[in-house]
Amino acid sequence: QFAPRTESKVFRAPSTSISSYNSPSLQNAIVRHCQPDAALRCVTIVSPRRLCALGDSGTILISEDQGETWKPAECQAYANLRAVGFIDKNSGIAVGGSVGSYSGISRGVLLQTSDGGSTWRTIANDLPNLHGIAVLNSQLIAWGDFDPRRNTSVYRSTDLGATWQGLDTGLGAVTHATIMNDQFFFATNDRNQAVVLDLIQNKKRTFQLPDSSGPLQLHFTGRQWLCLGSAGQLYSSPDAENWTPVSLPLSASARSLCQWSVLHQQGDTIWVGGFPGSTIARSGDRGLTWQLIKTDSGVPHHSFAFQDKLRGWACGPFGRILQTQDGGLTWKRQHGASRAGMLAFQHQLAWPALVASVWEHRLPTVALLDEQSDGATPNAASIQLDYANRIGIHTRSLQAKQTLPHWLVQIA
Repeated sequence: QFAPRTESKVFRAPSTSISSYNSPSLQNAIVRHCQPDAALRCVTIVSPRRLCALGDSGTILISEDQGETWKPAECQAYANLRAVGFIDKNSGIAVGGSVGSYSGISRGVLLQTSDGGSTWRTIANDLPNLHGIAVLNSQLIAWGDFDPRRNTSVYRSTDLGATWQGLDTGLGAVTHATIMNDQFFFATNDRNQAVVLDLIQNKKRTFQLPDSSGPLQLHFTGRQWLCLGSAGQLYSSPDAENWTPVSLPLSASARSLCQWSVLHQQGDTIWVGGFPGSTIARSGDRGLTWQLIKTDSGVPHHSFAFQDKLRGWACGPFGRILQTQDGGLTWKRQHGASRAGMLAFQHQLAWPALVASVWEHRLPTVALLDEQSDGATPNAASIQLDYANRIGIHTRSLQAKQTLPHWLVQIA
């Protein structure tokens, strides 16, 4: 009765009494039912035919036929998952976490699988909320929120996640990181500073990125450096010191709306995406020239995974998973919501029913309101609008004297 509401939990009566919150009986009593249309943050290739995708609310999906069908994995974690790394076709580590709404405490979540992702178990840890993980030979490198005890936000484990040590980057809180060639660790922070660590020869190089309106991420194509971020920022450099904007067939206003947050390279081909999901930038010569690819995706891309230069996958909100078989020129939906909903009411909106439906069924919703206000003081409608936007209900207020009949329309 007093627990906060979370979606899709099934409670099963334990065989023994529950004595404490952390008791094994309580942990066994809560069985997670995966939400297949939760926002997916990462998709990865486990083996030639096996894929794994994960995201919010502990959602983990597995495909054994290259994405044609997906099924939920067995997992008892409820935190948002951000990334996964597989050591081989059986063993893998997933990371994520949360930040307490009132306490502000950042807590990390580590999950381990030994059967290719079908089942997962929790690994006890003292790490903060984690954003990414990479497998480097026999060690794991994870990054996330800053840990003042370790004085870093990058962590290394040499025993498959049982214990973790801090990895000093000199950047403080890291906003993005990646591993390249099983040797180099790239990291950036919100002050446009970057570092490249040679984890084998223990060398470090730091440099300054271009001025930006938000955090940037760094990538080396094998021929030149790239950095990308919000407001359509995409730069190239031969030496990571002198940066020039990459030319794209976009107007200045259209480019300013783009948020490049995902980059993947397979051989000479590079894909850059993010928001909006309807546009992907693609280069076939390691970033020297670029073309824009239009997709029918109305949601952003959170992750790319390519098996070769032709076959690949992308994931995003509402459980959306797309596949391409021609190097990203065309995409087809393999998983996720295929409909959008719109609710419009003439007078007072039935907020409790609307919120419950959106929360339970994860239905993309637009609410049209004709509540009148003097524009100076907040009324019930304006307060409800504010809360609605926070949980994903897009709202639009009608002008005075406009009327609208009661509509309930589902758009395929």
